[in-house]
Amino acid sequence: MLFLNILPLFILAVHGHSWVDCVKWNSESNKCEGYPRGYPGRESESINTDYAYLIEGNPQSKPICNPKQQQFRNYTKMYPGAVATPGERITTTWEPNGHYNKTETKKVRILYYEDLNKELLDFNERDIADVAETMYFATNDTCTDITEPNTVCKNQWTVPESLIPGKIYKFVWLWDYGYNKAGEQYSTCFDIKIVPNYRCPV
Repeated sequence: MLFLNILPLFILAVHGHSWVDCVKWNSESNKCEGYPRGYPGRESESINTDYAYLIEGNPQSKPICNPKQQQFRNYTKMYPGAVATPGERITTTWEPNGHYNKTETKKVRILYYEDLNKELLDFNERDIADVAETMYFATNDTCTDITEPNTVCKNQWTVPESLIPGKIYKFVWLWDYGYNKAGEQYSTCFDIKIVPNYRCPV
């Protein structure tokens, strides 16, 4: 009887938390070349509580980025921001933290504003912002070992070709957990400095 009383409380305490660990992963060197804003590193004991950012209940207005840790250009020498060229295919990584569902795979959107005069600040802008890419949260094809809760999932996406070299663009990784009827979404915010593509013509 005691077990039956405890089990529902445990289930209610489980959340779908996840976040981006690496914005730009280099598969050849197996190194991260660009991180999200304010990234503390996986070794941080408080990353689950302080870095993971929950937007609950579909509020009409709420900051779309974690206000405490994801201010614009909040980086360190250990965890620098990403640099990319227009049209570059980059790989972004995260861990699903045990939230893989083979019957209904949820999706992530990468949002931004192409107009540099705009800044994506509020959750209520999620459906009017530009969409750089829509991708699956976790699949057998994109995750190293989907049976492991802390497997690494790597998803490729294209930096929009229209972005202007020399400018810094602000992006939001927004994942709809999808299994909470009240609404439960998670975001990670990051910046990409756009540089010219110096490849010589053939």
